[in-house]
Amino acid sequence: MPWWGWDDWQRLIDWMALNGINMPLAITGQEAIWQKVWKQFGLSDEQIRSYFTGPAHLPWHRMANIDYWGGPLPQSYIDDQFELQKKILKHEREFGMTPVLPGFAGHVPAAIKNVYPKAKISLLGKWCEFDDKYRAHFLDPQDPLFLKIQKSFLEEQSKYFGTDHIYGADPFNEMEPPSWEPEYLAKVAKTIYDSMSAVDKDAA
Repeated sequence: MPWWGWDDWQRLIDWMALNGINMPLAITGQEAIWQKVWKQFGLSDEQIRSYFTGPAHLPWHRMANIDYWGGPLPQSYIDDQFELQKKILKHEREFGMTPVLPGFAGHVPAAIKNVYPKAKISLLGKWCEFDDKYRAHFLDPQDPLFLKIQKSFLEEQSKYFGTDHIYGADPFNEMEPPSWEPEYLAKVAKTIYDSMSAVDKDAA
């Protein structure tokens, strides 16, 4: 699917409509939004595009499994996916679907530590057999920087893609969290949701 064009997506959306699917995950094109956000937080274009993986591994990058692998992500790809997402969302909404857009779950570029050295950032565990240099970084949701990033991301995303107020956030997909304590995990989930609702009062 990272290589799909509009014809492929239109066929899938039509198929979903015929099969009663009404809440599709809509995460295409988010790198263009993140590019705008990370620039606001002091990162260079090179730092941002290198942080993204190549297209084939973007699903795992988006889930904070790996960074950098196969990058830097070409600007032409970022731009094309950005325009493609607009078409995807328009067609899904025409069918009365409620697209689930991404929210910020804590995954940050390592380079942000240079701009915010006091931020509470953890190095997540090793994923599969990838070298340590590809490991992802996680910003503690209770750090004040978290809400600032969430606000910037949701506002930028809404500006270009609109919103149906349903967001997806999966901070520890196939990853070992900083702590397995139930209290910690519950606090992370609640704080992530609270940050969304602080920006969008109708967030769910």
